[in-house]
Amino acid sequence: REAIGPELRESADANVKAATDAGAWRALGEGLMALQRPQDAAGAFAKAIGLGDKDPALQSRYGSALVLADDGKVEAKAKAAFTAALAADPTEPVSRFFLALAKEQGGDPETALTEWLALERDLPPDASWRGDLTANIDRLARKLGKDPAALPGRTSAAAANDGGGVTMPAPSDSDMQAAAR
Repeated sequence: REAIGPELRESADANVKAATDAGAWRALGEGLMALQRPQDAAGAFAKAIGLGDKDPALQSRYGSALVLADDGKVEAKAKAAFTAALAADPTEPVSRFFLALAKEQGGDPETALTEWLALERDLPPDASWRGDLTANIDRLARKLGKDPAALPGRTSAAAANDGGGVTMPAPSDSDMQAAAR
């Protein structure tokens, strides 16, 4: 066997450690999300979860990456990730947003609207993606023939957003990161 130099040994050892280091996979996933490669990020997040990282924020990031990779559709794997996040932290806002979106996509817009209204009440007033949530609520209310400003629990400020029929299918990557903290 050929001897290898200390630099190569160090590099090889780091690669072996990284293969079993959930934190390294999580960091890779975040980097891939920043590069707008959600499919690859989902794989890295799944690896981190498989290696034992049970942080609800990671489950939420994994689900978010799956949704982004599926062009805004909340499929079974993403639902499972969001459900796992909420089992550990029932207040996790990104998972709440996407599970309500899944209900709308699955043909239950009334429940989606109810859940988004609850999220709107719970979300901090300065949350950067509050406007996107409000736009989704307004759009869905109008679709259901309801006046967004007259929905139970809404303040005039919450209902003031005129979504114009255009909605954001999800919070942005940076907004999801901020909400996951």
